[in-house]
Amino acid sequence: MGLRERIEEEELRHAFDQNEKLVNALYDAREQISSLKEEVDKLTAPPSTYGVYRPTWTAPSTSSPRAAR
Repeated sequence: MGLRERIEEEELRHAFDQNEKLVNALYDAREQISSLKEEVDKLTAPPSTYGVYRPTWTAPSTSSPRAAR
């Protein structure tokens, strides 16, 4: 094997290693984007309209005209 073939093989190996690193980085970024999208969807969802209405109740006062009778 000549010097040129060794250099080309080394460059090819280096390019393959770089490609693997980039692929892994893209997968990680995709997972982060997906989780952030889910969080944004939760935060931008309209508020829940379910609620319970509780009227205020006031106790009868002893100083009312009816209580004086």
